Amino acid sequence: FESIQDWTEASIKSGLADLAKTLEVKMGALMQPARIAATGTLSGPDLMPMMGLIGKDQVIERTRGLAAALK
Repeated sequence: FESIQDWTEASIKSGLADLAKTLEVKMGALMQPARIAATGTLSGPDLMPMMGLIGKDQVIERTRGLAAALK
């Protein structure tokens, strides 16, 4: 998420799509992990607007925290 300059719903979605392409997986495969990292839940409102509201710095911090916990 660090590479996303303009933290909007469209740019977040584009960033996840780019990551999916790089990892050679469908974007859907990234949605649940991204949701859990960003919100701490498996369900809820649309993810991109939620990530926009949470804010870039907080999403990055939470994603790093989840990644560290999984190591």
